[in-house]
Amino acid sequence: MMKAILIAFSTYSKIPMPHFKWDPKALQYSMCAFPLVGAVIGAGEFAIWYLFGFLLQWSEVFTAALLTIFPILITGGIHMDGFLDTVDAKSSYKSKEEKLQILKDPHTGAFAIIRGCLYFLIYFGCMAEVVHALNREIQSGTQSGAPAHAMRLMGVFAAGFVLERALSGLSVLTFQKAKKEGMLADTARLVNNRSKVIMFVWLIACIAAGCVIQPVAALVVAGIAILMFFYYRFMSYRTFGGITGDLAGYFLQMCELWMLIGTVVLVHVIERR
Repeated sequence: MMKAILIAFSTYSKIPMPHFKWDPKALQYSMCAFPLVGAVIGAGEFAIWYLFGFLLQWSEVFTAALLTIFPILITGGIHMDGFLDTVDAKSSYKSKEEKLQILKDPHTGAFAIIRGCLYFLIYFGCMAEVVHALNREIQSGTQSGAPAHAMRLMGVFAAGFVLERALSGLSVLTFQKAKKEGMLADTARLVNNRSKVIMFVWLIACIAAGCVIQPVAALVVAGIAILMFFYYRFMSYRTFGGITGDLAGYFLQMCELWMLIGTVVLVHVIERR
């Protein structure tokens, strides 16, 4: 299992890992370790907010900027690359075969650049709003339990990084593939029923943990993630004939953004009560 974890972090993160020979058995369970990458990102996001936003009370803009770039620094932009490739392919309005060719094209199109800029602008704006709202809640007074409540909300958002990767892994193991070759297709061919069960356990455990932290926020964030999961399946099948590694990256980035938007709505709704 340790080799499977090392493969997952070597593939889906920029965190340095020891070199070793990959074997099919370890690769078979590597997707099951994928949510652990999300756990590292989520823990880092919470730590950044707690240190700079809560303890040191540095600029909210600076804190939001760190929270925006941290997931990209950890993943190396592998999922954002898939998002940008998918945007280019979807925006071409060509046939399925031509869209799959665009996904493989190393060049970046105009639509990818435009959507990438919009993505980070919206992400940063939402993150700044979350940091501002949580800090305002904390400053409302410790007697009301505001700091603990703000921490719970941020904890649920951080858990979302695990949740989205559990859903992504589940899609790799169960969804139809648009191509018969490639790393995603090769990984899917190696999986067994035990891998699928492990991914379901990840999914249920993540939602349950979120409900323990803050039930309402957890159900809202989980609901958004699951809706995005089904949209991802519908869009992939209709537009590309199945999923690819790029489409999996697209799902992760879109799911992450919409969970953040949901968190913004939550903090404002709770604040007005």
